[in-house]
Amino acid sequence: MLGRTCATLLCLAGCDRAFLGERVPPAAFSEPILLDEGPVNSPATEEDDPSLTGDLLELYFLRQGDLFRATRADASMPWSAPMPVVELNTAGTELRPSVSENGLTIYFSRGPLGDRDIFVSTRPSRTATWSPPDRLALDLNQPGSDELAGWSSPDGLTLLVESSVGGSHDLYLATRAAVGESFTSAPFAELNSSSNDGAAWATPDGRAIVFESNRTQTTAIWEANLEDDVWYLHHHVELDTARTDGTPWLSPDGNVIVFSRTTTTDDLYLATR
Repeated sequence: MLGRTCATLLCLAGCDRAFLGERVPPAAFSEPILLDEGPVNSPATEEDDPSLTGDLLELYFLRQGDLFRATRADASMPWSAPMPVVELNTAGTELRPSVSENGLTIYFSRGPLGDRDIFVSTRPSRTATWSPPDRLALDLNQPGSDELAGWSSPDGLTLLVESSVGGSHDLYLATRAAVGESFTSAPFAELNSSSNDGAAWATPDGRAIVFESNRTQTTAIWEANLEDDVWYLHHHVELDTARTDGTPWLSPDGNVIVFSRTTTTDDLYLATR
């Protein structure tokens, strides 16, 4: 299934297939609530770019230009006090963490605005520290543009990427033949618009993708669903406000979404379906 999924995604990024819009909309999410009232969400800082492990026991996010991590022993329990991921942070900016479903690989971006590249780090177990990060072997990683990681497939062969290489921010599908090899990318034309599109996260089979887009004037969360080789697009208006709602993370079963929302500061919110 994973091999067929990756092949389907690759073809959809480059094949001549129609994008027909929306047919049967996906289920709506509940009214979003704060992920917590603290310690993750702090009134004194901005929290953004959430990414969780598939078991919902580890949370990585952006706080004030650094990567932070919170944990819990059970998905029904509160989060621990977040701690900076010191082995990944520098004096510069690290953002947009993307942790793999099994929690053993993490992608993130590093660098100043307008020249951000994706880096990757691994660890042998969930209790180990992360390895020194390497600049990801990706054709989009080049000077003068921002590259931001999104969802990675469970087999590590597919990565959804946001890049400004074409001017505006667009979604790209990056694939490789084996772990350790270089990624090559193609625009995800079925999801991209003339506006900014990015921060994409998918279910493990690759058939449901949530992402942020400002195609309706404000940054909001959209979902694309693959049915009969056609992508159908849906605007989750129940998650939308007049401000910014974006950088969504979607649980493997597609029923939990965690995202950032701008109020007085950026905070992390949760909704279910």
